[in-house]
Amino acid sequence: MSLKGLILAGFMVLLSACSDGGVTEDRVPPPSVQREIHASAPQKAPALVLSFDSINAFRFNWTDVSDATHYKLLENLDGFSMFRQLGEDIDSGAQVSELMAPLYQRLNAQYLLRACNEVGCTDSEALSVSSTLIGSIGYLRVSKTGTNNGFGDPVSVSADGRILAIGVRNEHGSETGGVFVFAREAGVWKQQAYLRASNIDAGDGFGDSVSLSADGQMLAIGASNEDSIAVGVDGDGADNSLTGAGAVYVFAREAGVWSQEAHLKASNTNSLDFFGIAVSLSADGKSLAVGSTGEDSAATGANGNQADNSASGSGAVYVFTREVGVWRQEAYLKASNTNGLDFFGVAVDMSADGKSLAVGAFGESSSAAGINGNQADNSASSAGAVYVFTRKVGGWEQQSYLKASNTNRYDFFGVSVRLSSDGRSLAVGAIKAERSFVAGTDRNQNNNFSLSARALYVFS
Repeated sequence: MSLKGLILAGFMVLLSACSDGGVTEDRVPPPSVQREIHASAPQKAPALVLSFDSINAFRFNWTDVSDATHYKLLENLDGFSMFRQLGEDIDSGAQVSELMAPLYQRLNAQYLLRACNEVGCTDSEALSVSSTLIGSIGYLRVSKTGTNNGFGDPVSVSADGRILAIGVRNEHGSETGGVFVFAREAGVWKQQAYLRASNIDAGDGFGDSVSLSADGQMLAIGASNEDSIAVGVDGDGADNSLTGAGAVYVFAREAGVWSQEAHLKASNTNSLDFFGIAVSLSADGKSLAVGSTGEDSAATGANGNQADNSASGSGAVYVFTREVGVWRQEAYLKASNTNGLDFFGVAVDMSADGKSLAVGAFGESSSAAGINGNQADNSASSAGAVYVFTRKVGGWEQQSYLKASNTNRYDFFGVSVRLSSDGRSLAVGAIKAERSFVAGTDRNQNNNFSLSARALYVFS
């Protein structure tokens, strides 16, 4: 056979494979062409309507077409790609479909509904969401506005997505700070409260960190620059002689009204401890972890000696529990390899049941890699580490010592941590100077040409 014949034969084989289902994408021609192709398909095109009845969800509604037996909902994610079917076929009579998805990724998305019977399908007109997306994502304005007030950093949301707390570190430039609480009712966001500390002072940084319970009834607010000499729960907050000691305020909501329930301080309050730089509540709001990156003791593990301040900036985490509305300190946690300037406690996250706790220490300097490696070799300055603790009958104990798989100096691994609700999966950020230049997942981690790349590590 000639070369030309071989090429032609190969082309025919390829064409045959395609006709047997080799092409898997649901490629949709324009609606006008679609109606021409399916002359015996449903004669009436469905009319697709978009609404925003759920948090972060599109709700699609339509009226049944008389000769349609089922429907297909299709999405064009960016407005210029091909349409692809979302989920399974939808039976006639349903007349509704919901899409739960990261809506910020769908700014230019388009949708159409295909009405089908045993003969063929007819498509609706394409529906664009670009002009209406804010209706689902939400856009919030506060009752008190100003320039450079840091509104939106940090934030915390309840499990059902209907209560939102937003910290304002430098509210109105006064540096006193405040926290706005919003509630969503009938699809509309409304400001529910504007919270301030009971001993408000300029420079306290009230709102440095926020954490809501799952039901949105409890809220912990950090003020890492609060200066009072108080110790423990509800001490004297008026004597401001310990600069930057830090505090945490717990608020409770009852019948839609917020009130301060407790003013929490470390059991070993000292200047520049920055207690409250990070906070995390359990789902039921009965356990609270508080980071204190400037704490200086050389203790290790749980409930060690708090009085030896020979490891400046080593950091600590304090765990508080609530019973019958009363808060008490349950544990004082330190790293297993405490060293100065480790900043243990810069990030904390508690599992939903309050039995697991992840703690970031972005200044930790060991050269270990992976899980439970050698903690003693401090030759990788500020590589960073994460410590996982578990609560058992006898108290808290360290379960794991985690490092990046490609440990390097100044990666600041552990600057952020996030546990799954069951505590079985953990995401760790290295967002200051992780230097791998390669994009994507599970790529070459040893390519260190970029000086400011960022990375996320997932453990399970």
